[in-house]
Amino acid sequence: MRMSRVLLAGVAVATAGIATSAFTNSNTFNPDATADDQVGYGELAVSGVTVSNVAYNVLSTDATKLHEVVFTVTTDVEDTNSYLTITGDGIATTPFDCTPSAGGAAPYLVTCEAGDVVVEEITKVALTVVAK
Repeated sequence: MRMSRVLLAGVAVATAGIATSAFTNSNTFNPDATADDQVGYGELAVSGVTVSNVAYNVLSTDATKLHEVVFTVTTDVEDTNSYLTITGDGIATTPFDCTPSAGGAAPYLVTCEAGDVVVEEITKVALTVVAK
């Protein structure tokens, strides 16, 4: 009886380790890209979605406010839910909904409304892509 409990506990721990590694298996960070973006830059590939470019579009009437962020990704994410999270001084971290480009042809774009936040307050942007 004691041996079966220890064995089951060992199987549970091993399963948890395998499940955890499934979420982090293909994470990579690519430091080379548009270093001249003043808003900031970073990209991360997680389980099949890699961001190859980030475009920051300010309001046409007020260049101090970020209107939208457009991510170019290497795979078709049309059938996913995508969210933008912006963090920084005085910025609520509520995710903004994003819209993937339709049509299934490259370039694959994910356009995210940015809530017209003040550019100087932004310290980080993050794209989350989740299967429907």
